[in-house]
Amino acid sequence: MAESEFLFALELSDEASFERMLTEIADAVFRHLGLDRPDVDTLVADVGRALKAGGGGRPCEVRITAGGGQIETVVAHPGVPEWRTRRALPGSRTGS
Repeated sequence: MAESEFLFALELSDEASFERMLTEIADAVFRHLGLDRPDVDTLVADVGRALKAGGGGRPCEVRITAGGGQIETVVAHPGVPEWRTRRALPGSRTGS
């Protein structure tokens, strides 16, 4: 079966108001992509820390992309360096 590309992006006006929703959505997206529970829990915790590191009360963008055997997660706040992480997708032939 050919691997398909996947993109999930969400832009919010104030991440502090939506932090719980964002972590629940990230959990669902990571599980949909086939990550096991320990990896999902680690990534959701990392996303939560990245959201808090942006300073709170400001716009943010969360992007989760999958393709080429990898999943990449980005949290971006204006004026702050992006946080990003990448890991191999389960069952991919490409390592990280």
